[in-house]
Amino acid sequence: MKMNPAACKIFFIILPGIFIFLIALESSLRIGGELYIRHRDHGLCAKTTETERDAFRILCLGDSYTYGVGDTYNNSYPSQLEVMLDRIDADRKIVVKNLGSPGGNSYRILKIFTENIDTYKPDIVVIMVGMNNDWNLEGMQRFYQGPLPKSLKIDLYDLRIYKLYKLASMRLKKRISAVSEAGKKQINLTGAQNRISGKEIKALQEKVKFYRETGRSDLAIRELDNMLDRYPDGYGNMVLFLREICDYNTALEYAKKALQYSKDNMWIHMELVYIYRAKKDWLLARKEMDYAVQDISVIQNVFPEMKNICNNESGLDFQVESDKIRTLIATIHGKNGTRIWDTLLYLEKNQEERSRIFASDLSALIKIASERDVRLILMTYPVRASVNDIILKTAAKNGIVLVDNESIFNAKIDKDKFFAPDRHCNGRGYGVVAGNVYSRLLKMGVFSGMQKK
Repeated sequence: MKMNPAACKIFFIILPGIFIFLIALESSLRIGGELYIRHRDHGLCAKTTETERDAFRILCLGDSYTYGVGDTYNNSYPSQLEVMLDRIDADRKIVVKNLGSPGGNSYRILKIFTENIDTYKPDIVVIMVGMNNDWNLEGMQRFYQGPLPKSLKIDLYDLRIYKLYKLASMRLKKRISAVSEAGKKQINLTGAQNRISGKEIKALQEKVKFYRETGRSDLAIRELDNMLDRYPDGYGNMVLFLREICDYNTALEYAKKALQYSKDNMWIHMELVYIYRAKKDWLLARKEMDYAVQDISVIQNVFPEMKNICNNESGLDFQVESDKIRTLIATIHGKNGTRIWDTLLYLEKNQEERSRIFASDLSALIKIASERDVRLILMTYPVRASVNDIILKTAAKNGIVLVDNESIFNAKIDKDKFFAPDRHCNGRGYGVVAGNVYSRLLKMGVFSGMQKK
């Protein structure tokens, strides 16, 4: 069938027009995003005092070991480092910023590294990252060598149009889901519905964050507890908060209450995995994994915990338990779920591939820091981790200042006293890490020209 010449002409006029429109929209979104960041940064600087604008800034990037999981926020190593640096009689204020992101891998740090430098304008950046590369698959698409359709799909993730579409579709689905739930006639648990506005929730979260970051965990817990009758979803926040400060018994109590209100919340079951593992209730931790993987987004969190409990005195065999949970994942999620588990198994068995990816991210971080004229310090973890060897080699190869926490902790006779039950540092352990960074900064002569005469 021949196409009408007029229709053909219209088609070839419209098609380039659509293409040009999409390019213009993509460019507008990118430019708008850049202007937003600059405007936000200007606002950030405008809120600081003259002294703070002239401050010597140290940026601490990493995962939960930087954030301070294992103790209260004010006992994290960045917080303790700032206290140590306050003793220096300098003519400039010294500010230490904690940008630790629990669960983050090296790609997450790399992805926002340039933005963090532009936003905070640090003089020195301290990075301790890589341990979560064992299970966090964020950014692994960059190394995928698949057929064109999948490669194209991966490239689309970086398009602002695609991100706008995903954001809009997620909000639409959320709204449809909310309407659907409201229309269902079902018996709700007494008090199970949130009777708190979005504005109040945001204010509560900001207040809890403030109390945690200023070392007043008791006030943060009180704020959450006072709102639970009106805000049952807050039970999840309470469980996470208590687990992060290693109050496992109280966290367990609140987790059980949370499941009364939301038994299908698989993230609560994942929290129970963490709690039972820390309490060395291996079989209960394993049982909770079967619930947790019913949410496909939790699968990659389950994998390292499976390794942890099988590597301890649980008596469980990793291969046997892995096969069991993979079968369960296949039943619930099909190939989409097993692909995640199989990828994690592949990376576990192919250490060289995983090491190559991590080394690539470290090299990229070093390059960005060099281009921005920012001094960089790399740190090994205070516990034994395979990534420590890569950090050591990368630092030596590129002439980067290194703080070897693992060696320092290994030299301690009573090193168990420095760790929480979940292998994170406790306040005492983070104090050692802070002291290690402090000593290295002094050896670098960083503050020699800043001291008052």
